[in-house]
Amino acid sequence: MRLPITPLDKQFAVFPKRSVPDECYDALFGQDLPDAALNTYAVIDAAKITDLRDSLEQAALPHACLFKGQGAEEWGDAAPWLVKITPEDDLTRALFTKGDKPWQLWDHQAAIFLRTTARFADLHAHLRKFLKLTDEAGKWFFFRFWEAKAFRSIAAALSEDAALSRFWWPEDAHPIRTMIAPDRDALLLCAPPNAPDKQESLRLSTPLRAQIDDATDHRFCDEMGQTLFATAPRHMQRLGVTDPEPVKAALAHVFGMTQHYGFTRRSDCARLMSMALFYGTWFLWDPRASDAVATSLAIPSASSLQLRRLDLALQETSWHQAVTSDAGLSTLQSLLATGALQADRLDPRQLAPFGIISPGHLEQFSGLCAQQQDQAGFRLPAQRRAHLLLSCLYTPWFLSDPLHSILQKIFYAHTHDLPEQLACEIEKRLI
Repeated sequence: MRLPITPLDKQFAVFPKRSVPDECYDALFGQDLPDAALNTYAVIDAAKITDLRDSLEQAALPHACLFKGQGAEEWGDAAPWLVKITPEDDLTRALFTKGDKPWQLWDHQAAIFLRTTARFADLHAHLRKFLKLTDEAGKWFFFRFWEAKAFRSIAAALSEDAALSRFWWPEDAHPIRTMIAPDRDALLLCAPPNAPDKQESLRLSTPLRAQIDDATDHRFCDEMGQTLFATAPRHMQRLGVTDPEPVKAALAHVFGMTQHYGFTRRSDCARLMSMALFYGTWFLWDPRASDAVATSLAIPSASSLQLRRLDLALQETSWHQAVTSDAGLSTLQSLLATGALQADRLDPRQLAPFGIISPGHLEQFSGLCAQQQDQAGFRLPAQRRAHLLLSCLYTPWFLSDPLHSILQKIFYAHTHDLPEQLACEIEKRLI
């Protein structure tokens, strides 16, 4: 069930302040059992909240890390914590407050919520059984059931898989009655399935694990797209992008490339995504990046160091200046104004600002562009020259790039006045 809500704001001059939106109070704190009190527990990801451990100590709420012993000592700042919350406490209000202050945590999606009559210690012991599960091959994995980003897949797994459905039914007979997670402008609520007939061994099937991984990856790309769109407004204007959806779609392609090159850490993926936003979604295939890729990624070393070398190597090129400032668009505007699309061939010296610095370089680059032009069905010389020219700024694959849907429309819908339409679009992006 999806329950739309309006997250709390700073509630300036409001008294008494609300701790949760009115729309979800009953779901989180309502009491509908005649003979027992329903408790509300949060499972909070400490990796998403700065100094969570200290905050919990100060709040004096019942809490405990789901890791124990040395694991809690070493990894407590990135581990899941079980916390019993109430409608009155400041932590509850922070979890449901939207904003950019450190204590406004709604957008962090840092917690899921459980409703149950179980005692704290019993629920803590029960949840610990699900921290690590084996797959069908006997390999151990952390099962991040507290990950709000993959809640739909996790909830489905817990409900549909006979063994994992034990999550809802602790052995002390106090079931988890509702599992709740934030989802942008809503809460997702999931109720338990029927109690399992028998106690099967806990195991994470390969399809379920893949489904959860895919959901987590998708949400990561979405969040990165939203973040990059918000933090680079001038570059969005240079691309003609007016909403985050094309950025999210492009980053999904980039994420696939990161797997191809062996980058699995989120920080590494984020760095490559940031670079792709400027150089182009498939920039690693571009001949202008080949030397940097060869000297940076081919050398065995830590992945973060490889990407730092790649980033620095590309920053030394004229291509970097063209894509990270108005210089590239200004050069395109000048070339269009001086009749570059009517010339028999482009002079490599005209393309030096884009990092194409020799006849040989131009020949290799032109070959890639010709392949894309043939696939697109471009036959008119002006179309092919225009594609080559814009490829210098946006890579030869820009017509398949979600970031360039406007250019796609211009190329396919304005065959006879293509130079004029391109000049108009570039002028808009430079204003």
